[in-house]
Amino acid sequence: MSVQPEEAQQLLDDIARTERLVRRAVARSALPLTLILWGVVWLLGFGATALLLPSIAGTVWLLLVGPAIALTFGLHS
Repeated sequence: MSVQPEEAQQLLDDIARTERLVRRAVARSALPLTLILWGVVWLLGFGATALLLPSIAGTVWLLLVGPAIALTFGLHS
């Protein structure tokens, strides 16, 4: 199977256009903020797990995860 140079160039142009569209869609979405939010939650939660008593660490996790879930839904609505 052989591809003509014009056809190959058209396919490469289509791929580049699709890549640009996907990058724009991701940049405009709430995904980056959501990933940062959950990164902070994990950092603080696992820090608490490593440094605090288990009962206190569990409370910290609950206090972090509850609002994070609400914020995630708020960002994506």
